[in-house]
Amino acid sequence: MEPSILTEQLEKKWQPILEHADLPEIKDSYRKQVTSILLENQEKHLKEAAPANATVRWWKLSHEQLGSHSHLFGSSCNAQFDCL
Repeated sequence: MEPSILTEQLEKKWQPILEHADLPEIKDSYRKQVTSILLENQEKHLKEAAPANATVRWWKLSHEQLGSHSHLFGSSCNAQFDCL
């Protein structure tokens, strides 16, 4: 797919944000293209990071629920993770 077609599709996808009334108008077409690419990359990153973030939340929740039995995980918790 050609880059110009891709950026046009991204601009169309992100148009509600790019042209939101509460945000300053983006007059420069290059800036609008770059912003749409950045928004797309951010969305992709957040989707990819979601499973990893869920694992961290599970670890902290499990650690908190164990309370005095947290020693079962060993001392590596404090060395490798910032457990609560």
